[in-house]
Formats: sequence, C-alpha cells, structure tokens
Amino acid sequence: PGALEEMTFWPSWYEGEEDQRSRVEPDVVLQCKERVVIVEAKRYDGCQQQYADQLARELRAIKGKKFDRPILLAVGGMRSNSKEEIDRLRKEVSEALNSKSDALNDKYEYDLVFISWRRLYESSSVTVRNCSENSGLQRVLKDVEQAYDWHGVRYQERRWLKDLKLVGICVDGYLTGFDWFLGDKSRG
Repeated sequence: PGALEEMTFWPSWYEGEEDQRSRVEPDVVLQCKERVVIVEAKRYDGCQQQYADQLARELRAIKGKKFDRPILLAVGGMRSNSKEEIDRLRKEVSEALNSKSDALNDKYEYDLVFISWRRLYESSSVTVRNCSENSGLQRVLKDVEQAYDWHGVRYQERRWLKDLKLVGICVDGYLTGFDWFLGDKSRG
C-alpha cells in the first residue's frame, strides 16, 4: 500500500441511502501513499467474531469514501484460518454485498484479507529478524509480545508436554528438590 501517511482510530462512517443509513466504525484506517487499509480487529483467535454482514457494511461505507481499491484487513475473530473457513466467509461477504438494492457492482475492486493474531506476529517477527538495522524494531516486537500477553493472545504455537524433550536434572548424583516427594526420606 505504500508509506503510511495518516492513521485514524474508530472513524464513524455511514453506509446506505440517505433514508436508510447505518453507521459503521472500523477499528483503524491506515491511509497509505498508494492504497487505504481498513482494519477490523477482533480480540480472539479460534472463535467466530468476524461476520460477513459487518464486513460488507464496511466495504459499502468505504466505497462511499471513494478510496481506490481499498484493503479490508480482518484481524482475529476467525474460528480457524483454514482455506475452507476463509473461502466460506469471503463468499458470505460477497453475497451480503450483492443482496442489497444498492449492491456494489463488479467494477468496484477491493481486497479482503483475513489473518490471525498469531500469524500477524509470526510475519512481523520474520520481517524484524530479516531487517539489518533492527534494534529499534526488536524493541517494538518485545512491546507487541507484552501487549499480546496482557490481552491473553497467543503468539507462539502451543507446546504439549508429550512433545517436550526430556531433560535430566541432577546435582552430584542427587535428584534435586524431588527426593522427599518421591518417597526417599533418608536424606532429609
């Protein structure tokens, strides 16, 4: 989309005809040099919080703003990030757009992108690691990790106990800290 020129949080937009207008409020609008990115963020991954009707209403409101080929970025709020789930929601958005009497015609171009919070973190961290001058970016990435932790958003793949590598913990031949628990009372 080009360099970021302006950022607006929670703009209040209207979609629809004058007598049947309804308000939409995207979470963030990033006006870039070449395109505009509208972000609709939901807090959790793994549960359905992105809905076709809301996304379609935001696309209709964006059309009224005369942005050329906007990008609607839906972050989080997907039951799964499988191709089937994303295709299903894309189809529902398209159907919702075409069900209105003032339906968007085929000439209106937009991109609808779905991404999980974890995938967003993964792609950001790869970008930071590949950047030669990344000391400042490393600090930003740490801040993002803390924000994810604070909000209870997972940014790493789950690790299961059965998948962990076994590690022996011994000091001078004694099993440390667990002797009493295992029943060996002779040492204290």
